[in-house]
Amino acid sequence: MKHLTKQFAIFIGCFLMVELLSIQHVHASLTADEIVQKIQEKALSLTRSENGSAYEYQKRTKLEKMDKSFEKALETKVTISRMTQRQGASHAQLLSVDGVPVADAKNKIGKQQKRKNDPPTVATGAMQKSPWLNHPLINRFNFQLTGEEAIAGRKFWVLKFAPKSGNLPTEEFADRLINRLGGIVVVDQLEFEVARLEINLLEQFTILGGLLGNLETLSLIVARQRMEDGTWIDSTSTTRLSGRKLLSAMHFRVSEESFDFKKTSSVSANNPNQLIPRT
Repeated sequence: MKHLTKQFAIFIGCFLMVELLSIQHVHASLTADEIVQKIQEKALSLTRSENGSAYEYQKRTKLEKMDKSFEKALETKVTISRMTQRQGASHAQLLSVDGVPVADAKNKIGKQQKRKNDPPTVATGAMQKSPWLNHPLINRFNFQLTGEEAIAGRKFWVLKFAPKSGNLPTEEFADRLINRLGGIVVVDQLEFEVARLEINLLEQFTILGGLLGNLETLSLIVARQRMEDGTWIDSTSTTRLSGRKLLSAMHFRVSEESFDFKKTSSVSANNPNQLIPRT
């Protein structure tokens, strides 16, 4: 009986190995465009699913006004937000600014956001889907498979992307900026999730021919973390921006770090802050 059990275990092991090699062979034969298509399909399936894990965690954001060399911070603002995520959507609730609870700092926040040379702020009061994963703007770029990476026993594709040539949208301010962006995206081979995203400004971007200002450099690096249940969450990001606003120079660095992850069982559709901790 023990002999049969051992043979059966060996058979199952060989079968699983063959299946895994088969999956890896199929994945290896994918083109860059097919990989990107599967990323979009995965993101879309998450938004349509009625199930899936929810997570609550905190995010620390440090905004620094830098000197021209990016070696010294002239001004610093640190905020802490409570984040909730489910089905590829996230929600942020501001908790504190520079160590002051938000209930006591609302007036202070309003004044700070009006300071000269502050970068644009983005409201995050509602559940937001990741626009890079499921927005048609992906179709504005050409993708090229440039290699592979192996990290902690998992394999990843490395894709390089750059704007397509031809008739790209130019009507809006955002369109003209997007048309000058390129970078690298690192994709998990088994789950078609973006593990790291690097975006850079490929050429200087001027506003009204440079009369209102220009953007000389822009870089964004986002790293994502895989939870034990297969959920992927943005873990860290770093943004650097430099240019000119009218006659004033702008040099900013924004660093974000997520921590204190807690899995929850559900999120109310009407109130995404209403999380039910798992017991």
